[in-house]
Amino acid sequence: MLLLILVITYNNKDMAYTGSGVLEVTYNNPQIGQGTLFCKDGEGYTIDLGGKRSADDTAMVTTSGTRINQMSVVCSKFELPPIAWDKTVKDELAILKKLAGAMVGTTWTVTCIDGAIYQMQNGYPAGDIAGEGYDGTIPLTLVGDADAERIS
Repeated sequence: MLLLILVITYNNKDMAYTGSGVLEVTYNNPQIGQGTLFCKDGEGYTIDLGGKRSADDTAMVTTSGTRINQMSVVCSKFELPPIAWDKTVKDELAILKKLAGAMVGTTWTVTCIDGAIYQMQNGYPAGDIAGEGYDGTIPLTLVGDADAERIS
C-alpha cells in the first residue's frame, strides 16, 4: 500500500498583514499654510476612503426575491488617534480651529509606521474641536472628498 502525502504551502513574501500606529499627519491649505501634527502612540484609528456604497438593508428586495442595490456615495473619513497638543508654543488646537473654518479645503496626508500613506483631498476637521488639557491631546476626525486613496 502506497500512501501519498501532498503538502502544499502558500508563501507569498509580498503579503504583509501589519498593524501600526500613525507616524504623522500633514496638512496643506492654500489659505492657512502647511504643517505636521503628531499623534499619541498606541491608539487605534479608522481609515475610510469613501466612495460608492451599497445600502446595508435586507428589506431592499423585490417581491420575486431579487435584491435592489440601493447605492450612494459617501465622503472619506479618517478617525485618527488623539493629536498631541503643545499648548504653549505650536498650539495645534488653534491650527485645527483655523483649518475647520477655512473657505478652501485642506489636503491631508496620514503616514503610518508600517509605511502605508493615505491622502484625503478637500478635507476638514469634523465635529467638536476641543483639547483634553490633562492628557495634552486633541481628538481628531477628518472628513473629505469621496476619493481618498492609499498613495504608498
